[in-house]
Amino acid sequence: MQQISTLFLREWYRVRSGLFDHMLNFFVIWPFLFGVGSGYIAPLTYFGVNPYKATTLFVGMVLMQLVIVAYDGAMLILSERIGSKVLQYHTLSSSLKTVFLVRAGFSVLFTMFLMLPFLPVVRLMLGSYFHAVNTSWPLVLLATSLGSLLSVSYALILSSLITDMTEGMNMWIRFIEPLMWFGGMWVPLFAMHKALPLAGALARFNPFMYVTEAIRFAVLGDAIYTPIWQCSLIILSASTLFFIISYHLLKKRIDAV
Repeated sequence: MQQISTLFLREWYRVRSGLFDHMLNFFVIWPFLFGVGSGYIAPLTYFGVNPYKATTLFVGMVLMQLVIVAYDGAMLILSERIGSKVLQYHTLSSSLKTVFLVRAGFSVLFTMFLMLPFLPVVRLMLGSYFHAVNTSWPLVLLATSLGSLLSVSYALILSSLITDMTEGMNMWIRFIEPLMWFGGMWVPLFAMHKALPLAGALARFNPFMYVTEAIRFAVLGDAIYTPIWQCSLIILSASTLFFIISYHLLKKRIDAV
């Protein structure tokens, strides 16, 4: 237990110097930019004054924020494996399983910390233009937390696959952006099914689709979205699988050094 608390404290010391910048970026700047740009100006151009459609379009953007935060954290872990070898050092004084659990757990909690205020802040900024008539904020909290879990677990797989820091951009373009674009970031699952049935059918196998489905269900409370309990089961199952895969990939990397 002492090793776990020591490693958690080390993670906290690692991020605390940049905490103010993170809070400024994710609590103020990004909610303003994405809220006003994607939640007001763009929908007003497309639909006119229609808060329901504007909110439907905008809330999927939460997925992008989640993935960016999770991927940024995974790249920090990667740099400590490839560059300074701090990760390998910690496994010598503890165990890889303990180090992995602490890093993964802290990354999930930190992602949640940065992302949970996002929609409430946008709601305050947009006022009545944010359609919150049927919003369940406890479900928004649950959906955002599940999205943090899935995003971190998937980002850790990619960081375990990378052998050189220069591969980060390729990983993002090839293995993250397609999942976001076909994960309901802009187009909900029911609309994708209606426009392109084949794309909609394939999108059902994308676990990130259920993050946006869960968030839209929580915010809009509409039966056209996948029920939150179903989204939760799929996200938890996929996250568990991703964590197992990322751990074994990381173990191979560490053992090979």
